[in-house]
Amino acid sequence: MVFGLVVLILVLFGLFSGTTMISGKARVKVFFDKKILLEKDYKIKTSTLMKVIFKNRANFNKFYSANKDNPHVRDFSCINEEIYSDLERVIKQVEYDSIDSRLIWDKHKAEFEIIEGKNGRIVNRNSLIENLYRNFGREINIELETEEIPQQVTKQELKKRCMERARFSTYFSSSSANRKHNIKTATHRLNGLKIAPNEVLSFNDAVGPRTAENGFLQSKIISGGAFITGTGGGVCQVSTTLFNAWVRAGLEVINAKNHSLKVSYVPPSMDAMVSSRTDLILKNNSPYDVYIKAYTQNDSVNVIIYGYEMKQRIELKSQIIKIIYSNGYDEIDRPVDWKEGETVRILAHPKNGLISAAYKEVYEGGRLVSSQKIRTNTYLAQRGKLVRRKIIPSEEKEKEPEESTFKLVDHYAVSGIDDRIAFLINLVSDAVGKSKVLSFFGFRSLLY
Repeated sequence: MVFGLVVLILVLFGLFSGTTMISGKARVKVFFDKKILLEKDYKIKTSTLMKVIFKNRANFNKFYSANKDNPHVRDFSCINEEIYSDLERVIKQVEYDSIDSRLIWDKHKAEFEIIEGKNGRIVNRNSLIENLYRNFGREINIELETEEIPQQVTKQELKKRCMERARFSTYFSSSSANRKHNIKTATHRLNGLKIAPNEVLSFNDAVGPRTAENGFLQSKIISGGAFITGTGGGVCQVSTTLFNAWVRAGLEVINAKNHSLKVSYVPPSMDAMVSSRTDLILKNNSPYDVYIKAYTQNDSVNVIIYGYEMKQRIELKSQIIKIIYSNGYDEIDRPVDWKEGETVRILAHPKNGLISAAYKEVYEGGRLVSSQKIRTNTYLAQRGKLVRRKIIPSEEKEKEPEESTFKLVDHYAVSGIDDRIAFLINLVSDAVGKSKVLSFFGFRSLLY
């Protein structure tokens, strides 16, 4: 009886047990970066205080160790309902989320900008709980411990996503002004495109129809195995340049067709023609975005493919399999400004066709590790074209057409010559020449 009364008195007025002080109240002070974020007195629940005294030798640290899986112990509600909400308010002043670095693609300039992010910060709640129970007494001083939350996407990671994977250039210095215009127009419309993973790129959709309304001019095109004038000539050089850059970037080609005739700006089997019925279709089969920079400079069209960095280098190799020989000239009829002594004008020389193949070669560290045939193509032979001069025999030059006799008669009649004399002049002139006859009869003025 006396012992119980002593215990009750000790609980009411306080007890020192080792270094831990038991009392009905506790002052909590929370610090961070040498600043006091919280300083407040809390009344301890009597039921919890009894358990600590009688079951855990008045040691709150032992009480926590024995009950740390209890949610009421972890959120301090077993001590005082206000502690948890006050601590959360303080924690919000210290914590902040991480901000990922961002990659910005300016499609108008076809340039990248990386905005660097920021790591986050989080309070170590387990350490906070343990420290509070470990230091429990009349005054509890706790320094918040924090941990860094790393960015999900860092600046270093983004740099890997905007590396140059491949580039390719072709040249058009000898092209006409209209063809150069068409090349520049099509190139401008490719510039700045961004293709997401598994997205398909249609060249025709990106560039638009080759019509005057869409900004394209008349120039030479290949149609039906011949060079003819059509709207949009030169656009195929842009699609070809894109095709070569895309393959070298290690990306997928769904559809690419060669011209019916060999072109001059790339080796055989490395061209990709487009028309209203034929499209160049490409796919981004990489797990990251792919970007296109396309521009013209110094009579060249250039395409650069950006994306996740490549460990390999890819090249295309052209191989001629067979020559298809041309079989001569076609003679055509067209007006020609003939030079003296010229009898034949060559308009176009014959050109041989061929069968060729393209190989994709993969290099690692300068060493060829694989070579794969990716296409085989046929280019038609072209017959030459010429115009032959039609030579009129000299004896035919002086001979007047038969029907001119009557016209001369009318002419002489107007000049006051008797019909019989005029008829005689015509008759004799057929044999010896009109000029001699007229001179003989004294009518030289009719020669002019």
